[in-house]
Amino acid sequence: EAHHHLVSMASPTDQRIIATADDAIRTKHAAVHAGYYEDDYIDTFVQSCAPSARQVQPIIKRGTHARVACMDRAISSFLASHQLASKIQIVVVGAGKDTSYFRFRDGSLMGTSDSNNNATRPCDWYDVDHSLVIEEKSRIIGDSETLASQYPLKPTSHGFTCTTNDQKYTLIGHDIREDPSVLIKKLNLDATLPTLFLTECVLMYVPEADSKALLSALSAAVKNASVVCYEPILGSDPFGKMMQQNLLQVGVATRDSCLVRTRTLQNQVEKLVEAGFIKASGCNMWSAYQSVVTAEQRQRANRCEFLDEMEEWVLIMQHYCFLVGTTTDDTDTESALLSLIPKPPQGFSINK
Repeated sequence: EAHHHLVSMASPTDQRIIATADDAIRTKHAAVHAGYYEDDYIDTFVQSCAPSARQVQPIIKRGTHARVACMDRAISSFLASHQLASKIQIVVVGAGKDTSYFRFRDGSLMGTSDSNNNATRPCDWYDVDHSLVIEEKSRIIGDSETLASQYPLKPTSHGFTCTTNDQKYTLIGHDIREDPSVLIKKLNLDATLPTLFLTECVLMYVPEADSKALLSALSAAVKNASVVCYEPILGSDPFGKMMQQNLLQVGVATRDSCLVRTRTLQNQVEKLVEAGFIKASGCNMWSAYQSVVTAEQRQRANRCEFLDEMEEWVLIMQHYCFLVGTTTDDTDTESALLSLIPKPPQGFSINK
């Protein structure tokens, strides 16, 4: 109740952006319960959402499964390419109620080859979001017997944290529209460790200039940074224009937002390179579905539900993209992430 009272005090735009955390976890919950993938923590996090009468359509569940499969595979590739590192850092920007950290720890990320190792893998993991979202996430963890005993969070000046053995899990309250140098201070990363930054449908809400400043701050925060993004690409066709109209009407984006300004796959990849990720590649999600998502995962999705809106599904997937960037020229460690993206014409890449 306290959380809903605090949210009601937030500005209307903030309220709508905070509500996207609930939307995302609801669609993931629907996909998990339809059998697309496993997530033992989703029920715990969905319970806190305000009830919604809206049915999640099969087309949305399948898209959500593809999105999670791609992000999981990116995390798994990063883990595999840094087996010899003394420790790694993973930062989820705009984490919402995402359960990736807990699935990483119990070895249930999709596409993880050496999952047994993750339970003890030295890793500092940071979930960053609006302070209201972070407060609620910490409350959900604290109210769950299983999670509270494994991850006993303590308050900090910027959020919450817990350290067990050589593993730190930290929740950080930060509005990504604010000065990114403040976020870098709050994170207080070890600049010598390999670091993966993840953003899913986060930059789309932010003004273009702010998104560039944020990405530049992330690329400069550590010596060896990788970034993985999942974002809409509206292009200039009727479907993209309709998407834009819907999102502007709902009030989560404005005409200055990246959603409107960064319209193509090429724009998205160029933005990563301009921000200091000197090698960057991307593809639309329809290409990713056929290459990053595995044949086994596609077969499982086909068994879950019949999809009769095939043309619409392909159109939707062509209007989202999966992006990877890295700041190092060290081909061995980073090629695993970059090689997830198919070669042109399916993919687009820049090697500065």
